[in-house]
Amino acid sequence: MAKRKSTSKRLRFEIFKRDGFRCVYCGATPVQSPLHMDHVVACANGGTNEPANLVTSCADCNGGKSSVPLEERRLGARTLNAEELREHAEQIRDFLSAQRELDTARKQAVDVVAVFWNATIGPMSQRMYGRLDKAIREWPHESITKAIQITAAKMGTTGDKYDWRSAEAQARYFQAILRNWRNGIFSARGD
Repeated sequence: MAKRKSTSKRLRFEIFKRDGFRCVYCGATPVQSPLHMDHVVACANGGTNEPANLVTSCADCNGGKSSVPLEERRLGARTLNAEELREHAEQIRDFLSAQRELDTARKQAVDVVAVFWNATIGPMSQRMYGRLDKAIREWPHESITKAIQITAAKMGTTGDKYDWRSAEAQARYFQAILRNWRNGIFSARGD
């Protein structure tokens, strides 16, 4: 039987970060359950500590399964010891920190798109500003930029003046472009 090599906290953090601090089996976050690093192919079965063989698993999905593949084991609850509780608390702190960083990056991306919108089309409505977060989650920056440029060409610009009717019409047109691209009516590449 192959002996398990210890893994560093840094490697565990990188695997958790890669997997979005979620159990790949059930989607649990560290707020719901302590996270573990699971070997897809167990060390006992020849698995390595290479990142490709490691995934994030919650305590319930990974706990006590040993080298038995997940689909073959029976669930059993157990109590965490003091060290595991400390590590769980650290996982929650790391998860929340990563979420804050992600939220900050998304806000910055929304602000960049809003500045481009304002420079290209004119002032946007607050409602449209709120919808940009969803757009940047779904679409690459190039597609959003192109949709803004198409909206400006079709709907015109308002300059520096804010007109809520124009702003709402522009927002609807922009969203229709993205919806049509999503539904395959028109290509985001323009072909």
